[in-house]
Amino acid sequence: MAQGHSTLSIGPQRAACGQRADFPPNSNIMQYLWLSHPTAERFCAMCTRQIVTALLLLTLAACSSADSTPATVAVGQACTSDTNCSSGLCIREAQSGTSVSWTGGSCSQSCGTSTACPEGAECVTFSDGTSFCLTKCAAGGDCRTAYVCSGAVAACLPDCRLGFSCGASLTCDQSTGNCVVAAGTRAVGENCTLNAECQSSLCTPEQSTTSGKQWAGGYCTQQCSTTTACPASATCITYADGSSYCAGSCAVNSDCRTDYVCAAIVRACLPDCRQGWSCGTALTCNTSTGTCG
Repeated sequence: MAQGHSTLSIGPQRAACGQRADFPPNSNIMQYLWLSHPTAERFCAMCTRQIVTALLLLTLAACSSADSTPATVAVGQACTSDTNCSSGLCIREAQSGTSVSWTGGSCSQSCGTSTACPEGAECVTFSDGTSFCLTKCAAGGDCRTAYVCSGAVAACLPDCRLGFSCGASLTCDQSTGNCVVAAGTRAVGENCTLNAECQSSLCTPEQSTTSGKQWAGGYCTQQCSTTTACPASATCITYADGSSYCAGSCAVNSDCRTDYVCAAIVRACLPDCRQGWSCGTALTCNTSTGTCG
């Protein structure tokens, strides 16, 4: 190389893939071409072709290098696009006002009974029925910042205190950041479909019978005995099979829900036998009142 020639270097002038690279007149590549062709005529005849060729080759090389970089980010690690993840799927960070979920993004993949998660990941099914692989955990320290270890699924989920939605059936535990079953609020005798809806955590669901239905709309209850009393507004009822459960106390039918009657013998709201409730073998259904007697 003749004295005064500079090494070809695109340095900060290198263009990003798909963008134009503009070299100022005093850049190294211009110096190289000028010193190689000091005659103005030769330079003017060749400079455009050589500059375009050089820039095209440099841009193609940069793009080829970027496109060939393999995605190596594992399930549970941060990501901003699907191309970051070895699985080809990135759950992107979502923000709404001051709320944020999936902070930093999280690489994942679909999973199910026939599609297992990679080692170190757990298949988690969400309320909409979809299932995705998330980082397996045993304690909070196994999860990234802004994620918590959910004991219910043994996987790292976004901290609900930051804005992650727990859906309609769960609530956010402000002390841990986990989505948990909300404490039941319904008293003995109230309607229910899930145990979690009842204060006692026990729901007798509506049941179909050969002659209709029983426990219409479900019925919050709890086990009772001579040593385990019912709440103040309930009565302990012993059934023909020997089991004992609490039922809502009553004095008249108006104290009971629709499809229930106040059984005078036990002073509790029980299903209307005219709707399908069985009175067993020892009692019969009074079709006037709907009670067993």
